[in-house]
Amino acid sequence: MLPDPNLVFGSLLRKWNAYAPKKIPQEIKNFIFERVGVSQYRLSSRLYDLGDHSLIGFQGKCKYTVLGDQNEMTRYLNILADFAFFDG
Repeated sequence: MLPDPNLVFGSLLRKWNAYAPKKIPQEIKNFIFERVGVSQYRLSSRLYDLGDHSLIGFQGKCKYTVLGDQNEMTRYLNILADFAFFDG
């Protein structure tokens, strides 16, 4: 059970583009799928009580690495990573 970069950054992208005045291009999804991977993690499972039901998830830290050359998409990825601090 890993924090899949497609799911993590995809969620951040949806939220960013819903509220930010400058949108991040949707092409970043292909970049994430092809070039972003989990390089290090320290996670533990956790039971989250959502009121009417519970969900098993995880908490901890995960490090992502961009494979290949850095480009403009990497800059967008860093914006989303910084945004994650405020998104929760």
